[in-house]
Amino acid sequence: MKSFLKKRPFIKETYSWLVAFAKAYLPKTRAKIAYKVAYGTNCNLDDPKTLSEKLLWLSLNTYRNNPLVLKLCDKYRVREYVSERIGDGYLNELYSVYTSIDDIHFNELPNSFALKVSQGCTTNIICENKKTFDEKKFNGTLKKWSESQRLYDKMMADIGGVPVNKLEKYYICEKYLKEPGKESPTDYKIYCFNGEPKAILVISDRFGDKTGLFMNTDWTFLSELSGAYHRPEKIYDRPESLDDMLFAAKELSAEFPFVRVDMYNIEGKAIFGEMTFFPNGCIHLQETEIEGRPMGDLLDISNLVNA
Repeated sequence: MKSFLKKRPFIKETYSWLVAFAKAYLPKTRAKIAYKVAYGTNCNLDDPKTLSEKLLWLSLNTYRNNPLVLKLCDKYRVREYVSERIGDGYLNELYSVYTSIDDIHFNELPNSFALKVSQGCTTNIICENKKTFDEKKFNGTLKKWSESQRLYDKMMADIGGVPVNKLEKYYICEKYLKEPGKESPTDYKIYCFNGEPKAILVISDRFGDKTGLFMNTDWTFLSELSGAYHRPEKIYDRPESLDDMLFAAKELSAEFPFVRVDMYNIEGKAIFGEMTFFPNGCIHLQETEIEGRPMGDLLDISNLVNA
């Protein structure tokens, strides 16, 4: 399906719009259809068992009524939460903040940067060298961001239970993170269940020949990844800042049944990336077993479902 869409950009864009529309206006129906297509079985939201079912239940119920979740999905507002919980030392350097796309001028940006919409998904521009970056493409991307914001607002209003369109949008320009010898820094995506880090999804070269593994929190191998990810030639070296990453993940996840805390290891320092409550739209997740138990068993939401 994905290879078919890649060859037909118009169909791909139409398909993406339809998915976004369904998430925004038909969240429960979209969840059940997407689950059926992905797993071949009906989605049980009355008595969720699998990790996907439980995350879908949270997205449609508990997280929907939690304004804090909405705040932490905002890439600018989450910085305040991180600062309060674990300190500014874990935050990436912030160059500038804009409240309007019209205020962003390519020639005024630093030579390398990461530009993000504070409320959005896959709305990032990563620039290593502005001299070789396509300014026309840059401006076109900004225009697309503006056009897609309405559907995102509606989707997040359904999830967060608050009128997102009344929240001010920010466009943040941060330091470009570079890991020596790599096109992009390695991602350490820490799965946290009921406030406890349990597994680390490690992804390298995410914009190229993607490789990845699941590692335990003691840095032992758990499993390979599925889909487009290749297994690396050898197990990744333990990052110098692993203990700091796990500390950050534990502190940041303490209030939630589930959240994935994404981190980077830059020059031996743990840098916060984002908090992900709905990985991959809660469908076709990367999963692993921990001590012989599937991730769905590790996530206990029985007190919420039965309340």
